Parts: sequence; C-alpha cells; structure tokens
Amino acid sequence: MISIDGGLRGYQVLQFILMYVIGYYIRENAINKLLSKGKWIILYLVSSGVLYVIFSWNRGLATEYCSPIVILQAVTIFCLFLSIKIRYSRLINEVAKGSFVVYLIHVNILSLLRISRYAVSEWYIMVFHLTVSVIISYFIGYILYKLYQLLSTRIWKGLEEAYPNFEICYFDCQNDIDNSAGL
Repeated sequence: MISIDGGLRGYQVLQFILMYVIGYYIRENAINKLLSKGKWIILYLVSSGVLYVIFSWNRGLATEYCSPIVILQAVTIFCLFLSIKIRYSRLINEVAKGSFVVYLIHVNILSLLRISRYAVSEWYIMVFHLTVSVIISYFIGYILYKLYQLLSTRIWKGLEEAYPNFEICYFDCQNDIDNSAGL
C-alpha cells in the first residue's frame, strides 16, 4: 500500500530498480575510482554523522531507504567494496552462503531482539545492542541455511534415486544442455 505522500519508505519495486540502476552506472563508469579508499570511508563516516543528526531531528526520514543520505551511504559502501581487491577465501565464501537467509529473516529476528527499543538509547548502548543483534541474526540465519542445505540435499538425492532417468541440474542447466547438444 502506498502512503499519502506516495511512498513506501523505499520498500517499493521502483526503489529496487533505482538502486540497481545506480549500481550499474557506478560499475560501468568506474565511479569507485574517482576517490581513494580513505576518502570513501570519510564520505561514509560524514554521511553517518549527518544521518545521526537527521535521526535525532526526524526519525522517520533517517530510516527510510529512499532517503538521499541512506542512498549516499549505500553508494559509498558499494564503491568502497568495488575498490578493494579481495582474494579468494574459503571462509568468506562460506559465510556469504548464509547471507540470503539472513536477509529473509532479519526483520523477524530484530523485532524479537527489540531493536527499536535500543535504537533510541544512548549511542554506546545502541551500538553494542546492534553489534550483538547482527551477530545473533547472522548466526541464526547461517544455521537455518545449513539446515536447508542438509534437507534439500537429502530430498534431491531421494528424488534422484526414485527417478533415475530424471536429471536434476543444480547449477548451470543451460550450459549442460548446450554441451550435450554439441553447441
């Protein structure tokens, strides 16, 4: 449902498309190379300070995903990570596997952890609670991902045993089809 002012605080499809287009533009035009890593960090910290001031003045505006300051923070983080050369790491890849599950469940976990109650506390209490909440959310999400992986593997193996002529493509079915057709 769209509110009287025409928005959903950044939760609508249009906001997703806008962020996707911004990310595409940044990547295609190498915007991340305009500033050094240190300057991207400084820009993020300054925007965080501005967001903190806005939060104390108008809490709703500061927490909306369509807020220009929130979008600026997303851009600075995106550009910072684009400029960092991260070598292959099994640990990073393993931890990243649970990210989607965390994304799906984090709102429910944060409400259980009463994040809104601590968000208006003193800054050090808020930072501590937020840190603990992130760790707990990620831990629960990662465990749920591992449970999903275990159950889905067993289900797929059971289907393969029950239907031996039925091929289940796990990753790149089109590539397997093209290779088998000699394309």
